Amino acid sequence: MDKTVFLYLDAFKYGYLAKTKFMKELSEKSICGNTKIIPLHQFEFTIFSGKLPKEHGLWAWYCLDPLNSPYKWMKPFLSLFRPIEKIQNAKGLLRFFISGFSSMLMLIRGETRLVKVAQIPLEKACLFGISAKKAYVDKNPMESRLLFDYLREKGISYIASEFPFASENGSKKLDLLLANSENYDFLFVHLWKLDSIMHRFGTGSNEALGYLQELDSMIESFISRLSEKYTVRVIACSDHGMVDIKKYLDVDELIMHSGMKEGVDYEKFYDSMMARFWCKGENAFKAIRRELEKSRDGKVFTKEEAGKLMASGDRKIFSDMLFVAKEGVQLLPNYFDGFGKTKAQHGYIQESSDMDGMLMFYGEGIEARKLKDIGMLDMLPSALDFMGIKPEKGLQGKSLLKK
Repeated sequence: MDKTVFLYLDAFKYGYLAKTKFMKELSEKSICGNTKIIPLHQFEFTIFSGKLPKEHGLWAWYCLDPLNSPYKWMKPFLSLFRPIEKIQNAKGLLRFFISGFSSMLMLIRGETRLVKVAQIPLEKACLFGISAKKAYVDKNPMESRLLFDYLREKGISYIASEFPFASENGSKKLDLLLANSENYDFLFVHLWKLDSIMHRFGTGSNEALGYLQELDSMIESFISRLSEKYTVRVIACSDHGMVDIKKYLDVDELIMHSGMKEGVDYEKFYDSMMARFWCKGENAFKAIRRELEKSRDGKVFTKEEAGKLMASGDRKIFSDMLFVAKEGVQLLPNYFDGFGKTKAQHGYIQESSDMDGMLMFYGEGIEARKLKDIGMLDMLPSALDFMGIKPEKGLQGKSLLKK
């Protein structure tokens, strides 16, 4: 009996293959190559739908949507929460509670794309909603069909070890798949620990390279044990690489002399490497843009220029004006890390090969060959071809299994 394993390896940059043993050997028996990255946060919806963010609309995690914010319940309690926020040991517990309670409310509403409140100022959190309502492994999370929708339509049984349906990480996730392998034909796992380690320590750190060896051994053990019972085919995919941070940039200082006041003239959302501004009038737009364009550490895009980033111009998500940091620059403060300085980041407009992801197809009938500069949109048609499924019309990507 055949089993198809899909390894979604978060932040596994293509160059890391050379630093592994098992994965490198597997790649030499596979159709394999580097993938060029589209600058966005919600990689999964592009990878698994085969469509650009400007088509499916899901680009950044958060959008300006006060009516549907999962945090709007906090408004009556903000006066209580503010003094707790000032107590260092209590701040983390408070935000853990807020994230958990908000997630519970989202689940009650049938939403499964759960994210943490992280370091968003609590007063501002009430203004922002989550752009995706369902997890990409859930049933029909958006209008376009995703890989898992195709599997359901074709009656291919699958198990997806992914949050919030499975919160374990590392070897426990792989053990879960192994224990349930008899009941499913398609085994999917998202392993994200490498991403968090590189954020914390850097791409070439002993911690990152050490975990890379651990990850390689975990995958080898899992594939070997599964192969004892079944004929195993493997799809391995990563969403992005990372680059080390060389500079930290305070965007508040950049716009300090604009003369505009937050909450009156504009609203903002600071991601790790981009800042979005919703302006209340032309004067605010021009003043903030003028100050941002003085910086050599990033580039400004208006919502009319969203297509240059392959993003939708939907104002709620894209904003009126977006400042994207140059590769290797981290914005501080930001709503994911606060004032914490990370060692590596992703999500930039790609310049270096360090941002390249990886895609691999291994199994019976696959003729090994190396490919260069694979498009992210090629993953879905290739995976469907691998599974013998015909894709819907209109996909821009192509199957890599066909020469």
